[in-house]
Amino acid sequence: MESNRDEAERCFHIALAYYKKGNNKEALKYFYKAEKLYPTQRTKDYIQKLSFQNDGDMNDRENTTAPGAHGTEGRSRQKRPSSSENNENTRHRYTEEQMDAVKSIRSCKDYYEMLGLQRDCNDDELKKAYKKLALKFHPDKNHAPGATEAFKAISNAFSVLSDPTKRKRYDQFGNEEKSEDARHAHEYEGDISAEELFNMFFGGAFNNVSTRTYRRSHYRHAHTDQNQSRSAMLVQLGPILFLLLISVLTAFLSGDPTYNLSQTQKYSEVRKTHNLHVLYYVKKDFAESFKGDINKLEKEVEEDYIDNLRSNCHREKMYKDSMMWQARAYQDRRMYEHAVNSKTPSCDSLQNIFDR
Repeated sequence: MESNRDEAERCFHIALAYYKKGNNKEALKYFYKAEKLYPTQRTKDYIQKLSFQNDGDMNDRENTTAPGAHGTEGRSRQKRPSSSENNENTRHRYTEEQMDAVKSIRSCKDYYEMLGLQRDCNDDELKKAYKKLALKFHPDKNHAPGATEAFKAISNAFSVLSDPTKRKRYDQFGNEEKSEDARHAHEYEGDISAEELFNMFFGGAFNNVSTRTYRRSHYRHAHTDQNQSRSAMLVQLGPILFLLLISVLTAFLSGDPTYNLSQTQKYSEVRKTHNLHVLYYVKKDFAESFKGDINKLEKEVEEDYIDNLRSNCHREKMYKDSMMWQARAYQDRRMYEHAVNSKTPSCDSLQNIFDR
């Protein structure tokens, strides 16, 4: 998971840039990708925020009345039930007992009280209490107003208390740490969503259609983006891997190379090409053992040297561009100036050769 952290961070900032431009569709796609690569609470918050916005926009579009063929309104509008009818239909879907239970959970400020446990409860008691309450308040079984929030609160309480580190912190400070709430808020939040936690215990038996559709869509987008990212990476690395393979095969078939661009114990004698004055190193018996064309060898040395400079220059430019992109994303002027002033020595050496 840690190996995906940099790529997830890059996707997060791309999503943030789309979000600032008002392109919520592209922003949500990259937030999903970042969450798939390396889940974080801030990414979940943005996904939830954008999902609510999208739901709101869809509701607004559905509630907007299209004008009729002759300019009159209301022809395509369906009859809406009155508020009293809505209340009556909803009331038949839950009992007073369920409503009171939801109010009781939502009024609890203490996690132990919410789960009906003592502070010295063990893991088995914690799991039994969670299972009982999760089944009771799951939105598919309890349709009382606020049941979803109560279900999430129960899941969050269990997620915190089942983590030894977070439970110790909660037991130490609890709700008394009013002045530190903002700074330590993340310590009292679970690392997994309420539905995911419920599915871990019950295997998704009560997942509703919308949740399953959302998860399939989320997985499909993330899986597609991941495949596209892998394909692009393979295309970029293809030439490099090919060159490496050729180099390995050449070295295997021809034995030790005649020269080396770096000084080693085996290649200890320094020489210099006549054209570009590139330093290269050979074995001690080079003068006696080498029977080839020295001009051809030095041309090969210079080509090898220039290829290395090109590869290093490409990495230096990529690093510099990455720093500048991050500086723009964070709107950090100091980071941007540092990126602009960063050196590219291989590129400079390459330019000097071309100028010469």
